[in-house]
Amino acid sequence: DIHQWLERLVVILLRVGGSEEHLYLLNHLLICPAGVGKWAAPFLQIQVQTISSGVQHFMQALAILMSPARH
Repeated sequence: DIHQWLERLVVILLRVGGSEEHLYLLNHLLICPAGVGKWAAPFLQIQVQTISSGVQHFMQALAILMSPARH
């Protein structure tokens, strides 16, 4: 099943990846066709940390979410 395979890969990416990988997934989830969000929503995880790099990552994620739709 492709969904299970993709889920396993994303879990690994989220576990070992940094903020760039989280933003990568966010960008791709936002441009996926309708319906993908129903099963891929758990892939969206934003790390919020108290250090300045965590705040910067959170602000980048917000900027992506608030930006106009891209075609």
